Amino acid sequence: MKIDLTRRDIFKFGAGAAAGVMLTPAPWKAIDDLSIWTQNWKWIPTPPQGPVTVRATTCSLCPAGCTVRARCIGGQPVSMQPASQGQSLCALGLTGHHLLYHPSRIATPARIVRASGTPRRIPVAFDHVAGATKTAIAEHKGAIAVLDTRPGRASSDAWRSFLASVPDGRYVPAPGAAGSSLNALASMLHATRGELAFDPSKAQTIVSFGAPLADGWGDPQLTRRLLARERDVRLIQVEPLRTATAAIADRWLPLLPGTEAALALGIAHVLIDEHRVDEQVRTRIADFDDYAALVARFTPDAVSRATRIPATEIVRTAHEIAEHRPALVIAGEEPGGGSYGRVAEAAIAGLNLLLEAPEDGCIVRRDPLPSPVESETVDPTDLDQLADRSIAVLIIDASEGDAAIPWSAIESKLVRDHPVVVALTPFFNGLATHASYVVPTPVFLETTHEVTSPFDAAASSLGIAAPLVTPRLRTHDPLELLAALGAATLSSDDLLNQRLEKIFTAGKGTITAADGTSQSLAELASADEVREQLLAGAKWTNDATSIDHTEPWSLLASAREGLLELTVDGDRIVESGRPLVLLARGTRDITASAALSPLMTKLYQESGLRRSASTLAINPKTARDHGLRNGARVQVATERGALLATVALDESVMPGVIAATVGPTSRALGVGDDGGPTLLDILPARNGWRATAASLVEA
Repeated sequence: MKIDLTRRDIFKFGAGAAAGVMLTPAPWKAIDDLSIWTQNWKWIPTPPQGPVTVRATTCSLCPAGCTVRARCIGGQPVSMQPASQGQSLCALGLTGHHLLYHPSRIATPARIVRASGTPRRIPVAFDHVAGATKTAIAEHKGAIAVLDTRPGRASSDAWRSFLASVPDGRYVPAPGAAGSSLNALASMLHATRGELAFDPSKAQTIVSFGAPLADGWGDPQLTRRLLARERDVRLIQVEPLRTATAAIADRWLPLLPGTEAALALGIAHVLIDEHRVDEQVRTRIADFDDYAALVARFTPDAVSRATRIPATEIVRTAHEIAEHRPALVIAGEEPGGGSYGRVAEAAIAGLNLLLEAPEDGCIVRRDPLPSPVESETVDPTDLDQLADRSIAVLIIDASEGDAAIPWSAIESKLVRDHPVVVALTPFFNGLATHASYVVPTPVFLETTHEVTSPFDAAASSLGIAAPLVTPRLRTHDPLELLAALGAATLSSDDLLNQRLEKIFTAGKGTITAADGTSQSLAELASADEVREQLLAGAKWTNDATSIDHTEPWSLLASAREGLLELTVDGDRIVESGRPLVLLARGTRDITASAALSPLMTKLYQESGLRRSASTLAINPKTARDHGLRNGARVQVATERGALLATVALDESVMPGVIAATVGPTSRALGVGDDGGPTLLDILPARNGWRATAASLVEA
């Protein structure tokens, strides 16, 4: 039988079929069944059940060491909150319990292989990692270094003790510490590294060269009180970008990157030239005449041309800090970067001596935390002081946090032929991706983590992050590797107990509980009781000490040659063919940890509340000069490499400057890995990761 179908018949059939599908319950029932099934399949995490409890502890995810309360259901943390009213937590602390399940967590020791530049993990036994490390140390007769991303812990002293027994053993604190300018000041005061601290609570005027007071710097409670203006304190912020700190400062002085030292010496010029330096201070400074001859070149007019800050503002700043003392002059993380950063730190730190800050109490000496090891330890060595190609074995202890360092700064110190790099870390991200081997360590809330003194605390202190959950994965204490290398050592937790025993025996200091109540350490019965209170969120604080002023000061003791050779232009950073300065910044909540909660995508990728790592901010004038528009795709290049990004126009950025953030990367957020270079990958080691010459072209 012949069937004649017209186009009208086909349309009628299609319309009827569509209506039937909409009216029949079959497809909707299938969708409902599928929805129910996908909500109950075995891969869906089961919410914890049980009683609701709240436990206080100390957050160890960054050096701030805030006291937190963890709300738990069935013993499982489900939310984090500040321990008391008036406090707050950063985004990292609020989501710290998410890191237990982060996609970047390392489940087993692994050897790293790289195919086409992409790191890939091959699981191996822990003994294999220890054996390879031990063999490499023996073959190179030492030549080993430990890079410690959280120096000052009890386990840090264990590493230093081990390295003292190894030929050419070097202990390297991770560079870029927020209080690094204290090292320059310690040299001027003939003090031992680590004994000095800032005490901003005493200051009437604070001059900050890039210190991110509003974005995480030192003790967050102290800076919060300063920024809230609970007392009359002036804040002058010096940096090329109008950051959150610059926005709330009494005055913001935008200067060209690489001229920080020139500005500091220009202020010193006014103080000395106008006789604003006390005569007793002049006589106490052993090299005052040499220093005065140095700053004589840095007149306000000359410094103005170099920094782009009006000469009147330079003079006004000098007058303001001289007339409103006590004054404290602080620096951010290595202003200018690299060797120039040391010169800038010395120039900035020296202003404190001219302004009598030590006698005013803004700079204090504190007793260091007692060491749990009795044997000899090696002194710290800065990373840029290591000879190139001198390290055959590098152990990176990133068990309590990562460090935002360009790998090129580390790679240049390693031997060319098959160096062994072992990363001890919970996460496969950051420095760990460049290692030869990785060893998983416990994450926050899985074991005790030690929280040592913030650099801006007037007295040493100690807190403990308590283990609230049973580890999900088989992890290793960092000192297991040390024991496997043949060193006689205790576990990190046992070393912490020995430190607590010494603190208790000394009988000094105060225990402040999570609710703010305090009691003298002498009131406690044992070191075990001290530990119990610290595990419950309390903090031990030592008695403050004062600086001995009997020794003369030396303004040129730190970076002497660099200071004497410094020109008024400082280090303008720009190069032929790269006329712009790329400034790389990062808030503490993205530089202190190798991993962030995937929930942080709400901040960096969805809401735009914070600038993402793929966005570069430039001044509209810079955009016009380079023919760029807002939202344009561009290629930013340095001598180290190039990467693609998106331009955002921002008048708060100085012309000639590119503002970028070092993270978070997709891998850090746990949402994949694009495989391309990151900002840290293209920053040359010689300028650190904060300022470098760059070019910008439309992609």
